[in-house]
Amino acid sequence: MILSLRVLTNYINPNNYTLDTQFRFVQGGAPTLVFQLIDSSKDTDQELINPPGRRYIPQNGPTNRSSFNGLNAVTANLTAQSNIITIALLPVGASWNTVPQPGDTLTIPLGSVFAGTANANVGSYTILSSTNNSLTAIQLPVVSTPPVSLANVIFSATPSNDLVDTAYNALLQVQISNINVGNVLSRFASQIAPQVDPSLWALQLFPADPIVGGTSDVYLTLNEQGTVNFGTVRGVLQVTPTQTPFAQVSISQGTGALTTF
Repeated sequence: MILSLRVLTNYINPNNYTLDTQFRFVQGGAPTLVFQLIDSSKDTDQELINPPGRRYIPQNGPTNRSSFNGLNAVTANLTAQSNIITIALLPVGASWNTVPQPGDTLTIPLGSVFAGTANANVGSYTILSSTNNSLTAIQLPVVSTPPVSLANVIFSATPSNDLVDTAYNALLQVQISNINVGNVLSRFASQIAPQVDPSLWALQLFPADPIVGGTSDVYLTLNEQGTVNFGTVRGVLQVTPTQTPFAQVSISQGTGALTTF
C-alpha cells in the first residue's frame, strides 16, 4: 500500500471532472482541492495503466447517527452565507436526537424540506460545529449554485428524508509543506460523495490560511480505526504569489540612474 492522490479539477459530481497533475491557484484564494485517494502500488505505469494508481476506498463503512429522528413537525431556520449553512431549531427546548459531531457529513437529500429553490441546498456538507439545537456546516465541494436561506422550515413526517448525519470511521489528515518555508497547514479532508464513491475527498482552503506562493508538497495520513497509512505527493500544489519580490521595493528607493553594461 502506497498512499497517494489523483488531482481532480472542474469537479461537478463523481462522473464529471477533469484529471490534472497539480492544484493551481492564486495565493490568498479559497479553493476547494478535490482529489481521489489512490494506492500507487497498484495499476502502475509499468502495467501500461494511465493514469497509474488504483482508487482506494477506506475499509471502515459509515454510521448513521440518527441525529434527526423524532423531529417531525419541528420548525427550524436554515441560514446560508456563501457556502456555509447554519440550521437552528426554533422551539424552546427542542434538541437533536443525537448531537451531530464536527467532521460528520451532513446530507440534504433530493426531496428534503430543506432542498430550497431549484434544489440549491441538495448535496453534502461537512459539519464544522454544533450544539444541542444547532449546527454549522460547509458545502463541499464549492459549486456554482450556493445554498439558500430558508425560514420556518417544518420537518416532514420522516425527518431522515430531510437531513442525514453520517459519521465515518476513516480520518484523512492533509499536511501542506512548502519547499522553502516548511510546514504551513494541517487539516482534515472530507469525503464528498461517501455513499457513491468513498475514494473522493476534498480539502477546503480559506483566504486567511498561511499558504505561501511557489510549489508545495502534500503529506497524507489515513487513519482507519487504528490502521494508519501515510503518503507523500511531491510538488502537487502550485501557488501563484500575489506579490512579486520587485513589488516590495518602493520606486522612491531607487537612485534614478540607469546602469549600462
